Amino acid sequence: MTTQPGNGEPARQVDGAPATSQPGGSKPAPAQEAAIHCQKCGHLNAPQTRKCAKCAADLLPGASFFKRLAMFVISSLLAATCFYYFAVLLKKVEPGGKSSLYLVTLLVFGILLVGNGLIQALRKIPLDERYATRAKRHASLNKLQAIDDYGSAMQSAPKHLVLTYLGERARLFQELGLDGQAADDWRHALVLINERIARATPPAPDLFDQRAGLYKNLGMQDEYKLEMLLYSIEKEKTFKSKANGIAADWQEGLVKGSEDAKRQEFQKLRAGILQDPRFRITAQCKKCRKSVDLDFKLNCPKGKNHLVTNIRPILGKPEPS
Repeated sequence: MTTQPGNGEPARQVDGAPATSQPGGSKPAPAQEAAIHCQKCGHLNAPQTRKCAKCAADLLPGASFFKRLAMFVISSLLAATCFYYFAVLLKKVEPGGKSSLYLVTLLVFGILLVGNGLIQALRKIPLDERYATRAKRHASLNKLQAIDDYGSAMQSAPKHLVLTYLGERARLFQELGLDGQAADDWRHALVLINERIARATPPAPDLFDQRAGLYKNLGMQDEYKLEMLLYSIEKEKTFKSKANGIAADWQEGLVKGSEDAKRQEFQKLRAGILQDPRFRITAQCKKCRKSVDLDFKLNCPKGKNHLVTNIRPILGKPEPS
């Protein structure tokens, strides 16, 4: 995939790039073509080159020794902090109750940190992760190379990462003005997210949020709004605190404060969408013994204390005036 030089920028030579059919032999590739910037010396190399033509550095490296060491040291220091507080509090805490649970959590978390540090230090970096890392670096250096690298990453990546790489590649296509290619990637991502939702029982609410984003990118505004209603409803079901409840202690208070803020955000979202009469949120009301249309707070219109079930958003036709 190539584009023509523009904005008065001179062409730069890319070692290993294919020659063009011009009189007099080969011609240097323009700067706007995909090219790998060597992370060590900055030299430009043709796509798919494995070694830098100037310094022979690996152009698709895994994690360096110093990065692996740093991750292990950081994990070990965090683990040491957990073990220190565990030892200090062990003498003060009586068996039983929340304090004992807190101690166990500290110990387990410390052990997990040590294990994670070892795994990160010793693991072999998957091929797709190497390509994705290089793609992120090239996003500001050469978007066409980043696009090629995301394509290579997808060939060996698990499906949940393919979804991520598609989104990143679509964003790069859009930045280059290649809206058709961006839309193709978003449609492919939509197929994958639909498959994930169909397999999950029940699906995680965040999957609906991801699907809503794809609808928005594709210009499917009605589908986007309907999906955001669904996401807000399903996400609110996962909250641990009740809207009108009272926190028992400061820890529950922190959770409730965060969830109440999110509730208000969801209510504002639903209020805006429900201004369009085509959108409704229906449910079965146990007290009214019939299907009802809920308000933006998900309350039955006959009473906010009515128990409602089977809540679902609906997109219909506007009623005739």
